Amino acid sequence: MSGSGRPGYLGSMDGPKITKIGPYELEIPDFWSSITVREKPPLYVSNSVVGPGVSFDFAVLEGVGDNPAERAHMEAALLDGYGAQKVTPLDETFHGLHYQGHRLEQVHALGPGAIHEMYFVVAYGDLLHFAYSIGNAIPEEDTLRHLFFTMVESAIVRRGYAIVNEQN
Repeated sequence: MSGSGRPGYLGSMDGPKITKIGPYELEIPDFWSSITVREKPPLYVSNSVVGPGVSFDFAVLEGVGDNPAERAHMEAALLDGYGAQKVTPLDETFHGLHYQGHRLEQVHALGPGAIHEMYFVVAYGDLLHFAYSIGNAIPEEDTLRHLFFTMVESAIVRRGYAIVNEQN
Protein backbone atom coordinates (compact mmCIF):
# COMPACT_ATOMS: atom_id res chain seq x y z
CA MET A 1 0.00 0.00 0.00
CA SER A 2 1.26 3.45 -0.74
CA GLY A 3 0.67 6.48 1.39
CA SER A 4 2.56 8.41 3.99
CA GLY A 5 4.26 6.47 6.74
CA ARG A 6 4.67 8.18 10.07
CA PRO A 7 6.10 6.88 13.28
CA GLY A 8 5.36 8.42 16.60
CA TYR A 9 3.12 8.75 19.56
CA LEU A 10 0.82 11.42 20.89
CA GLY A 11 0.98 12.10 24.60
CA SER A 12 3.66 12.86 27.09
CA MET A 13 6.28 10.99 29.05
CA ASP A 14 3.89 11.06 32.01
CA GLY A 15 0.75 9.81 30.25
CA PRO A 16 -0.23 7.00 27.95
CA LYS A 17 1.13 6.85 24.44
CA ILE A 18 -1.72 7.36 22.01
CA THR A 19 -1.38 6.71 18.28
CA LYS A 20 -4.06 8.08 15.96
CA ILE A 21 -5.14 5.63 13.25
CA GLY A 22 -7.80 7.31 11.15
CA PRO A 23 -10.54 8.46 13.54
CA TYR A 24 -9.45 5.95 16.23
CA GLU A 25 -6.91 6.47 19.01
CA LEU A 26 -4.96 3.38 20.03
CA GLU A 27 -3.30 3.41 23.44
CA ILE A 28 0.15 1.85 23.23
CA PRO A 29 1.72 0.10 26.25
CA ASP A 30 5.09 1.33 27.51
CA PHE A 31 6.90 -1.86 26.49
CA TRP A 32 5.93 -1.49 22.81
CA SER A 33 9.00 -1.32 20.56
CA SER A 34 7.67 0.71 17.61
CA ILE A 35 4.61 1.60 15.54
CA THR A 36 4.17 3.01 12.05
CA VAL A 37 0.92 4.34 10.61
CA ARG A 38 0.13 4.58 6.90
CA GLU A 39 -2.82 6.67 5.77
CA LYS A 40 -4.59 6.44 2.45
CA PRO A 41 -8.19 7.44 3.25
CA PRO A 42 -10.49 5.67 3.70
CA LEU A 43 -7.85 3.08 4.72
CA TYR A 44 -5.61 3.59 7.74
CA VAL A 45 -3.12 0.88 8.74
CA SER A 46 -0.73 0.58 11.65
CA ASN A 47 2.04 -1.99 11.99
CA SER A 48 3.95 -2.41 15.18
CA VAL A 49 6.63 -4.45 16.83
CA VAL A 50 5.49 -5.39 20.32
CA GLY A 51 8.70 -7.11 21.27
CA PRO A 52 10.93 -9.95 20.07
CA GLY A 53 8.89 -12.25 17.82
CA VAL A 54 5.56 -10.45 18.39
CA SER A 55 3.85 -7.97 16.06
CA PHE A 56 0.44 -6.26 16.06
CA ASP A 57 -1.47 -4.62 13.22
CA PHE A 58 -4.59 -2.45 13.42
CA ALA A 59 -6.46 -1.21 10.36
CA VAL A 60 -9.51 0.96 9.80
CA LEU A 61 -11.53 0.91 6.59
CA GLU A 62 -13.65 3.96 7.22
CA GLY A 63 -17.32 3.93 6.23
CA VAL A 64 -17.54 0.36 4.92
CA GLY A 65 -18.48 -1.53 8.07
CA ASP A 66 -21.92 -2.35 6.70
CA ASN A 67 -20.58 -3.57 3.35
CA PRO A 68 -20.16 -7.37 3.51
CA ALA A 69 -18.59 -7.49 0.03
CA GLU A 70 -15.79 -5.11 1.08
CA ARG A 71 -15.12 -7.14 4.20
CA ALA A 72 -15.08 -10.40 2.22
CA HIS A 73 -12.63 -8.84 -0.27
CA MET A 74 -10.30 -7.65 2.50
CA GLU A 75 -10.51 -10.97 4.35
CA ALA A 76 -9.78 -13.01 1.21
CA ALA A 77 -6.81 -10.83 0.31
CA LEU A 78 -5.32 -11.23 3.79
CA LEU A 79 -5.87 -14.99 3.86
CA ASP A 80 -4.41 -15.45 0.38
CA GLY A 81 -1.44 -13.25 1.25
CA TYR A 82 -0.40 -15.40 4.19
CA GLY A 83 -0.84 -18.75 2.45
CA ALA A 84 -1.24 -20.65 5.72
CA GLN A 85 -1.27 -24.43 5.72
CA LYS A 86 -3.87 -24.48 8.50
CA VAL A 87 -6.70 -21.94 8.94
CA THR A 88 -9.18 -22.14 11.83
CA PRO A 89 -12.23 -19.84 11.86
CA LEU A 90 -12.65 -17.77 15.04
CA ASP A 91 -15.87 -16.37 16.43
CA GLU A 92 -15.45 -14.52 19.71
CA THR A 93 -17.28 -12.04 21.90
CA PHE A 94 -15.17 -9.81 24.11
CA HIS A 95 -16.89 -7.36 26.48
CA GLY A 96 -20.05 -7.52 24.38
CA LEU A 97 -18.49 -6.91 20.95
CA HIS A 98 -18.60 -9.67 18.36
CA TYR A 99 -15.38 -10.47 16.48
CA GLN A 100 -14.93 -12.87 13.60
CA GLY A 101 -11.60 -13.98 12.30
CA HIS A 102 -9.08 -16.71 11.64
CA ARG A 103 -6.13 -18.38 13.31
CA LEU A 104 -3.39 -19.13 10.79
CA GLU A 105 -0.75 -21.73 11.50
CA GLN A 106 2.12 -23.15 9.48
CA VAL A 107 2.66 -19.83 7.68
CA HIS A 108 5.91 -20.21 5.75
CA ALA A 109 6.72 -16.48 5.78
CA LEU A 110 6.46 -16.34 9.58
CA GLY A 111 8.67 -19.35 10.26
CA PRO A 112 8.12 -22.68 11.99
CA GLY A 113 5.89 -22.62 15.05
CA ALA A 114 4.55 -19.13 14.33
CA ILE A 115 0.87 -18.27 14.57
CA HIS A 116 -1.11 -15.35 13.17
CA GLU A 117 -4.59 -14.40 14.35
CA MET A 118 -6.76 -11.84 12.58
CA TYR A 119 -10.10 -10.40 13.63
CA PHE A 120 -12.78 -8.14 12.16
CA VAL A 121 -15.34 -6.03 14.00
CA VAL A 122 -17.69 -3.25 12.89
CA ALA A 123 -17.81 -0.01 14.89
CA TYR A 124 -19.50 3.30 14.03
CA GLY A 125 -19.93 2.20 10.42
CA ASP A 126 -16.23 1.38 10.01
CA LEU A 127 -14.64 -2.01 9.42
CA LEU A 128 -11.85 -2.58 11.93
CA HIS A 129 -9.26 -5.28 11.50
CA PHE A 130 -6.60 -6.26 13.95
CA ALA A 131 -4.08 -9.05 13.82
CA TYR A 132 -1.08 -10.28 15.66
CA SER A 133 1.74 -12.67 14.93
CA ILE A 134 3.77 -14.59 17.45
CA GLY A 135 7.02 -16.12 16.20
CA ASN A 136 6.98 -19.14 18.47
CA ALA A 137 4.47 -20.52 20.93
CA ILE A 138 4.89 -18.58 24.16
CA PRO A 139 3.04 -18.96 27.45
CA GLU A 140 1.95 -15.30 27.29
CA GLU A 141 -0.15 -15.78 24.15
CA ASP A 142 -3.48 -15.61 26.03
CA THR A 143 -2.34 -12.55 27.97
CA LEU A 144 -1.28 -10.81 24.75
CA ARG A 145 -4.58 -11.72 23.05
CA HIS A 146 -6.47 -10.16 25.99
CA LEU A 147 -4.29 -7.02 25.76
CA PHE A 148 -4.91 -6.67 22.01
CA PHE A 149 -8.69 -7.04 22.37
CA THR A 150 -8.66 -4.50 25.20
CA MET A 151 -6.64 -2.02 23.11
CA VAL A 152 -9.08 -2.29 20.20
CA GLU A 153 -12.12 -1.91 22.43
CA SER A 154 -10.55 1.11 24.14
CA ALA A 155 -10.03 2.70 20.70
CA ILE A 156 -13.71 2.04 19.89
CA VAL A 157 -14.81 3.64 23.17
CA ARG A 158 -12.57 6.68 22.55
CA ARG A 159 -14.14 7.04 19.09
CA GLY A 160 -17.61 6.98 20.66
CA TYR A 161 -16.68 9.76 23.07
CA ALA A 162 -15.27 11.82 20.18
CA ILE A 163 -18.51 11.42 18.19
CA VAL A 164 -20.62 12.49 21.18
CA ASN A 165 -18.36 15.52 21.81
CA GLU A 166 -18.55 16.53 18.13
CA GLN A 167 -22.34 16.51 18.32
CA ASN A 168 -22.44 18.74 21.42
